Amino acid sequence: MAEEATVDYPQLKAEILARSVVTIAVRLFDLIHLARKWLHPEVLSMEKILELLVVNCFTRGLPPDLQVWAGRNDPSSYHDLVALVERQLISQELFQDHGTGGLWECGHRGLQEIGRARSD
Repeated sequence: MAEEATVDYPQLKAEILARSVVTIAVRLFDLIHLARKWLHPEVLSMEKILELLVVNCFTRGLPPDLQVWAGRNDPSSYHDLVALVERQLISQELFQDHGTGGLWECGHRGLQEIGRARSD
């Protein structure tokens, strides 16, 4: 491979994949295998599989911070996802309403007051 070709990422990637014999067909079958492993079509109903797909697509459309939050909590139904996102949005609003420190700042001030009262 020519040295100047290594600067072109798509061409470099294609060259590496071609040399490692990772063809389009192999990638497609890997994706099918992963989808079966994730969706369990032999166990789950079509309705549940559809729900998992919609939850996944909707989660990917969320702002990055909410994507991370939802991913950590792994919602498995529409109701779980809605509850998680609404709860997170409410907590974000609470933190914003109380200034930069939000509830932590309020709680920290409360602890300082308790400390002063005990030292008196």
